Amino acid sequence: MRYLFAVFSVIAFSQLIIAQEKESVDGTSYLKRGIALVEKGHYNQALVDFNKAIELNPNDSLGYISRGIIFEKSRNHDLALADFNKAIELNPNNFLVYIRRGVIFKRKREYDLALADFNKAIELNPRGASGYSNRGVLFRKRGDYDLALVDFNRAIELNPRDASGYSGRGALFREKEDYDSALADFNKAIKLNPRYVVGYISRGIFYEENGDYDLALADFNKAIELNPRYVLGYISRGVFFKKRSNHDLALADFNKAIEISPKNTVGYFNRGLLFEEKGDYDLAITDYTRVLGFNDLDVMAYIRRGHCWTKKLNFHSALTDFAKALEIDPKSHMAYYFRGNAMADKGFYGKAKADYKKAIKLAKNEKDTKAATEYQKRAEFYQLNK
Repeated sequence: MRYLFAVFSVIAFSQLIIAQEKESVDGTSYLKRGIALVEKGHYNQALVDFNKAIELNPNDSLGYISRGIIFEKSRNHDLALADFNKAIELNPNNFLVYIRRGVIFKRKREYDLALADFNKAIELNPRGASGYSNRGVLFRKRGDYDLALVDFNRAIELNPRDASGYSGRGALFREKEDYDSALADFNKAIKLNPRYVVGYISRGIFYEENGDYDLALADFNKAIELNPRYVLGYISRGVFFKKRSNHDLALADFNKAIEISPKNTVGYFNRGLLFEEKGDYDLAITDYTRVLGFNDLDVMAYIRRGHCWTKKLNFHSALTDFAKALEIDPKSHMAYYFRGNAMADKGFYGKAKADYKKAIKLAKNEKDTKAATEYQKRAEFYQLNK
């Protein structure tokens, strides 16, 4: 699954206000009203006020930061980056802006740029827990588990009352299959903040992976109850329903996630997987194409769409998508695996066998290796008996 830190922080806003040295009276009025609107979830109205604040005081970095966070929350990453860049130009010493920009770079999979921003944030504020927490998430995504653990431990040491540190470390422990430590951290996060929706989602995923389905569903429901507009809550519950073959409930949750955040690619991608599972390949292709419309570097969207083209016997389009996936990520074992399937379906068993061999070499876990090995054996059999 693809996992998130909170994009919005009232504390961050408060810190930014305190840090601001000089503000226009008129601009400040709009800024404060905009922040109040954000706290109530009225983002469109807040955007109007932030625009006005910037118009009245174009040299105040806080206006750009505030508007950038709104853009970030609505997945307008390019607009958010433009505002964060402007804020840094006006005030290069605000560590919080580097964290926000780093989060966007992480989502865009520009990991080196994200790491540079998190490092800068820590350099500017070495006693701030959020820099370490976010860098820990980045290290976890990159598979640098030892570095991630050091950062999460440091974040917790600096702010032992911050639930996000425990939730992040719990996710790391879950990936390392240290399940007792993972559950303890998720429980601690929720105990510290009973309204922390990320904690419930993280624990719900943990319960699901360990077969405690009733507890998992209860946590997903709780997250949605606490924040009925929390996109990840609907996506997580939708994935849960999909795995239980409750297709109607899954579809309802994915549709709700997309309704709340029409530019959130995770909703379209998971709905595409659902359509694919149901054999609705045209609908799946439409959703994967939407994902690529927002992010044309999404390797898995190309792979899944290529698989759908294979199922529709449109091998030209399938091979084009697999080639694009491998252009972006030449080490994608999944791209080789699914291209091998397409080659086998076309009767090119020698090429299929070569792709399966490559997939086996690059596979990151035993399950993927086993699947590719079985298909390689099948390709060899057909090649010998064609």
